[in-house]
Amino acid sequence: LIGTPMTSSFVASLKSGSLQLLHTPMPRKVISFAFFVLMAKLNIKVVQNLLAKRQLMNASFDKLRLAGTYGAFGVVAEEREELIIESAIDSNGPWKEYNFNVKPGDVNRSPRWISPYHHRLDWQLWIAAQTGRIERNPWILSLLLKLLQKEKDVVGLLESDPWSGNDASPRYIRVEKY
Repeated sequence: LIGTPMTSSFVASLKSGSLQLLHTPMPRKVISFAFFVLMAKLNIKVVQNLLAKRQLMNASFDKLRLAGTYGAFGVVAEEREELIIESAIDSNGPWKEYNFNVKPGDVNRSPRWISPYHHRLDWQLWIAAQTGRIERNPWILSLLLKLLQKEKDVVGLLESDPWSGNDASPRYIRVEKY
C-alpha cells in the first residue's frame, strides 16, 4: 500500500518502482456499473428531449424523478436589455458609468471568462432588466444608495469605481435601460 503523494513512503515507492495502486473491491465495481446502466437507461428520454425541436423544460421522465431536464429559462428573449448605472456630481452631468465584472457594458471591452465563478450581482442586474420596471426589484434601490455612499464592500463587487482617485463623491445616480 502506498502513502499520499506528499509522504516519504509514496516517494520511496516511486524511486523503487514498486508503486502499487489500490485495488477496487468487486462489490464496488458491480454497484458502480449497475448505477451507470440504470442512469443510462433513465436518461435515454432526456437525451431524446434534448434533441427534439420542442423541448420540455423542467420535466421528469420516470416515476421516481431520478432523471430529468432542468432549464432556468424556457425562453430567452432575442434582444438583451441591460441596466446601465451612472452617477454624477451635478444633475446636468457629466455622468460616469459603473462597470461590472462580466455584465455587458463597454462595447470595446472583450467578453469576460466567468466560469467557474458566478458573478451574482451582474446576473441579478440582467434578470432585473428582464422583469420590467426597477420598482419590481427593490434591492436595486439599496444598491444605488450604497454606490452613492461609495461603500467599500459594494464598490468592491464592481470591475472599477468611476470615482476612485477622485476626492468628490457623486450626488446623483440614475439607471437607464439600454
